[in-house]
Formats: sequence, structure tokens, C-alpha cells
Amino acid sequence: MVTAPKHTRKIMLTLFWLLLAAGVTAALAAAIRKSNASLCEKVEISIKGEGTHFLAKTDIWSMMGSSGPKDFTSKPVASINLSALENKLRGNTWVKGAEVYIDKEGTLRVLVTERTPIARLFTTQGGSFYLDDEGKYLPLGSGKPAMRLPVFTGMPEKIKANSATDSSLLQGVKAISNVLQTDSLWKAQIVQVDLGSDRNFDMVPLVGNHLIHFGNGDHVQEKFERLAIFYRKVLANTGFDYYRSISVQYAGQVVGEKRQPISTSVDKKIYITTVANSPLAVNSSSRNN
Repeated sequence: MVTAPKHTRKIMLTLFWLLLAAGVTAALAAAIRKSNASLCEKVEISIKGEGTHFLAKTDIWSMMGSSGPKDFTSKPVASINLSALENKLRGNTWVKGAEVYIDKEGTLRVLVTERTPIARLFTTQGGSFYLDDEGKYLPLGSGKPAMRLPVFTGMPEKIKANSATDSSLLQGVKAISNVLQTDSLWKAQIVQVDLGSDRNFDMVPLVGNHLIHFGNGDHVQEKFERLAIFYRKVLANTGFDYYRSISVQYAGQVVGEKRQPISTSVDKKIYITTVANSPLAVNSSSRNN
């Protein structure tokens, strides 16, 4: 048997791979030409996000500078600037991410991920915004129904997430908001959270004429647990208007400021029994009105 010299086989193998690469390149070029020459058949818009959507498909059309699918359908695929459409969508404050592409069936697919608001804010200068989980302020939107979210007042005009102080504030708002949206008791009971100049939170309850001094945004879950115990063990006996204020900002205890000093043996008995049955330290103080 006669075999080709080693260098000849090497040349033939090289030619084979070159021809194969040329064939693949030609096929790809033909596919691209065919794709560019094809027409856009339809448009599909998908909006992703947690909870209730703020954005509607009409908002997406408006962001893209269009009034509807007729601006894209039956047009050559090559004439649609996908990158420009993505940039327009990403330029909107409510859009967290956007992807625009045309699939093999000729469908223009617009995928939008919207930001997730966690609270409704009222700032010290009278502004009102939604706040997302990254600390971004989101506009309310003209004509849009208000979203049912925890309300925070006394907030700064802007949160700088890269600032240590503001980052701590954001984490506190997120943690408090999460409890107010997921815990049925506090979702119904807390109607407003006010941020003081000392960056501590005060909460306004729906039931009861008292103010809840919550402190900063640290140990949020533990503070709500202590507050729940106080509600069950103490306020269930004294009534929800018995205290002027209730503070959970100090570790391991609840401090209640009475509206009036305890004056009867009955009141004393109720108070002492309640505290004795409580697994945490409860302090009580009174001030003259």
C-alpha cells in the first residue's frame, strides 16, 4: 500500500479545514442575509417584576417611541434598531433591565424587568416617591393608582446607597417594610413610620392612642417580637390607650410611658400580673400631662 507523505497529509488536512470553515462562513452569511431580509411578523412584550406591576404595556410602547405593534410589523428586520430600543427602555427610572431581540419566527420580543418598590416615601421637603430595594427613588406616575405599600415620612430627599449612613437607613427601611408587608398583625396595625432627625423610627398605630418608639433599623425582627408580646401580655389587659408611648429601642425590654399614673390597686394588680407573666423586662414610667 502506498501512503501519502506526511507533509502531503498535513496539507490536505489543512485544506479540508479551510474549506469547511469557508462553507460554514458562507452558510452563516446566507442565514444573516435571509434574516435581515425577512419581515417582523409580530411584537410580544413581557414585563417581569415582583408584586403588582406599576408598568403597563402602553408604557413600554411609549418608551420605545411607538404607538403600538403596527410601527414594527411587516418591516424588514434589518430596519429595526434593537440596541436603540433597549437604550430607550433602560433610560426609564422604573426599568431595571431590558432585552430586545427578534427570534427565528420573526417575533420582536421585548423583555422588561421593572424595579420593585418597597415603600411609599414622604420627604422632609414635601416630595413623595416610591423607594425600591436598591435605594432608588421612583416617581409616582401621573394617573397611576397608588400602590399599597408601607408609608415612611420624614425621609431625606435622596438616599446615597454607597454612603455608610444612608446604606444603614436603607437596610432599616427594607427590614421594617418587609415585616409590615408580610406580618398580618403589623400590616393591619402600623399605618405610618416616621423618621426622626436622629435617624430613629417612630410608628403610628391604627388602633390605640400611643406612639411606638422603634429606634434605628437594627434588630428589626426582634423588636417586633418584643412589641407583639407587649401587645398580648400588657395592652390586652390595660387597653390600647393606657400608654402615651411604647419604646422597643432598648435591647431586651419594652418601656411604656403611661398616660396617667397608676392610682388604684386594681390597676396595679393588672400591671404587675401582666409583667410577671411576660418573658421580657417591661419598664413603666409616667409624666404629667
